[in-house]
Formats: sequence, C-alpha cells, structure tokens
Amino acid sequence: MRKAIILAAGMGTRLKPLTEKEHKCMTKVNGIPIIYNTLSILQDNDFDEIIIVVGYLCNILKKQINDFGFRLNIKYVENVEYKETNTIFSLQMALHQIDSVDELVVIEGDVFFEKSVFERLINSNAENTTILEAYNESLDGSYVEINEKNYVVDWRHKSDQEEGYNLKDKYKTVNLHKLNGKFVREQFIKYIDEYVDEYGKNIPLEKIFRKLVQEDNKLIYGEVLGKEKWYEIDDIKDLEMAEQIFR
Repeated sequence: MRKAIILAAGMGTRLKPLTEKEHKCMTKVNGIPIIYNTLSILQDNDFDEIIIVVGYLCNILKKQINDFGFRLNIKYVENVEYKETNTIFSLQMALHQIDSVDELVVIEGDVFFEKSVFERLINSNAENTTILEAYNESLDGSYVEINEKNYVVDWRHKSDQEEGYNLKDKYKTVNLHKLNGKFVREQFIKYIDEYVDEYGKNIPLEKIFRKLVQEDNKLIYGEVLGKEKWYEIDDIKDLEMAEQIFR
C-alpha cells in the first residue's frame, strides 16, 4: 500500500496577515492553494491513503480541503498541541495511525512543487529518498551533505549550521521524502518514539534525520533536481518568489 503524510499543523506566523484567518497551506500561489497543488499531484499517483496532520484553524482547513472534492481517501489527525510542538511530534502522531504500508511519502505542507518534482521522488530506485537541490543563494533553511553515490551523510537544520558553515557544496532539502514501508514499520516509528521521549515534542524533523544518516550513511538517497520547479513558502518574500517561479 502506498500512503502519504502531509504535515500541516503549524500557525505560519511569518506569513501574517495572510495566515490570520486561513491556514498557511491554503496560501495561494498565482491563485492555487499550496495544499490543493499537493493533493492534485497525489491524486494522479494512486495513493491508497492520505493522512493530513492539522492543528491551527483545523475545522476551517478540513472543510476547505473537503470542498476541493478530490477522489482521495483522506484521514485527518489533529495535533491539539500545535502551539507547543514541532514537525517531529506531528509526524509521530501520523505514523501511529498507519496500520500497514509498503511505501510512505512525507510532505511538509508549505512546499509548492510541480508534478515532475514528485515524479523524481516516487520513481527513485532507492528505498529511502529525499529530494534535494544544489545550493544557490536564494535558498534558505536546512541543507545536507551527500557522498559520491548521492547518499546523505549529514543533515543540518538551520539551527545546526554553526558560524562559518559552508553551504556552497551542500544541497537544500525540498521536504519531500519517500520511505520504505518495512523501514517505517520496523525502525522509523520506534526511532521517533525514542527521540521524542528523550528530547521532547518541540523538535524539527531535520534533527532526527541528521541522527539517522550519521548512524547509517547508506540509508537515505539524495535525488538532486535539475530544472524542476519548487519553492518552500515561509514568509511573504518566499510567496513573491514562488509566484515568479510559477508565473
């Protein structure tokens, strides 16, 4: 079974005032809401179940998503602690709602991408894959280092990038991941449970990926994009850039 998790619980405070009455993932790029774009692409790729983790403005968001009318099996998981928690806790909640899975895709709810980006992910021959783009000065946030075979050997959330950290030979994470079902069932869920118990709920997901790839540098393959279009939208400047890219 092929399933997907969309992380869409946060408040999107950097996108105010747009997010005062609508959820961040409903932000429109040239008239198209971010989550509409994601669900449209998922609908074209035969997913058995979509789990959306909601929190902020959850009832409004669920109605808006249902009103889109997609032919998808959508399940909602509500993170009532969205103000005090981060992506790792939302993902943990979603993972515990999965009974069986052969392939799992994890998508953060603030990424606008074209279909070709997603095709690179699901068509990757590697069991566990993350989508990357080579450094350029317009891309901010989490970066990874890959080896000569494109496997991720280090994964740095922005908070882990010390002064002098060189980005120019690194790769920006697009926040689209494909994980093998056996790995999810037998290792990933247990690993996240232990990590949350030790470090708490307010941890970005990138930190657990960093620990995973440091322990196994053949675990996650980095699929590096070419000219495919995508953009992560955190603030108004990002939205303006995304609208230029997808004009």
